[in-house]
Amino acid sequence: MQTVIHRGGRDFVIVFIVSTLLIFGLSFVVKSWRHLRGATGYILLVSLTCLVIISELKSHTHMYSPWDLSQFGGH
Repeated sequence: MQTVIHRGGRDFVIVFIVSTLLIFGLSFVVKSWRHLRGATGYILLVSLTCLVIISELKSHTHMYSPWDLSQFGGH
């Protein structure tokens, strides 16, 4: 499950943000994609903001993930 949920989820987020960034960038070049600029810009901003907020909250909570604890088979 760690491979599917943890790594797969991380890879999905990376692909999603890169795709959104690519569409946002291309909306400045491809005239027929200009209508996508606002929506993709908003999604990109919200996605990156969520990543920063989650990262900050995880660093301040001092709660360990199950894969970090030896009693759950972690390191």
